[in-house]
Amino acid sequence: MKRKMKVVLLFGTLVTGVAVAGGFGYHRACADPQAHAAAITKEIAEQLQLTAEQMTKLDAVKDDLIAKGQAFHAAHDQTRERVIQLLAQPSLDQTAILGIVQERTAALNDSAAQAVIKIAAFYDSLDDAQRSKLRERFADRMAHPHHSHGW
Repeated sequence: MKRKMKVVLLFGTLVTGVAVAGGFGYHRACADPQAHAAAITKEIAEQLQLTAEQMTKLDAVKDDLIAKGQAFHAAHDQTRERVIQLLAQPSLDQTAILGIVQERTAALNDSAAQAVIKIAAFYDSLDDAQRSKLRERFADRMAHPHHSHGW
């Protein structure tokens, strides 16, 4: 796989993880997913000194990921009810449970594919210095995953 694609995928995984975690409920830094995403977006913009065009692309990523996280979370209630009904049966319907898992996995995969397109558009808009700074921050974040010091 090309180096650029690896970096895009890594960055996409980071942004998706942060945004989806925010969309699923409470996060250590902020109980409101939109406020949390806005704070992360603001910090990224400041650290990378984004242009207006780059900021527009980053906002598109943020908005898309928040919407996807909220939709995924909303589907959680229906899934929970289906699982509770299946658990009430005298015998566990393994096929039905597997179907639920596959359905949720497919929904997540579809969302991820669409998100990567927007993330790639943002990444491609960065200049070399910004990409370098992003790689450094990403490497630091991956080296210390449980420290909540910035994005």
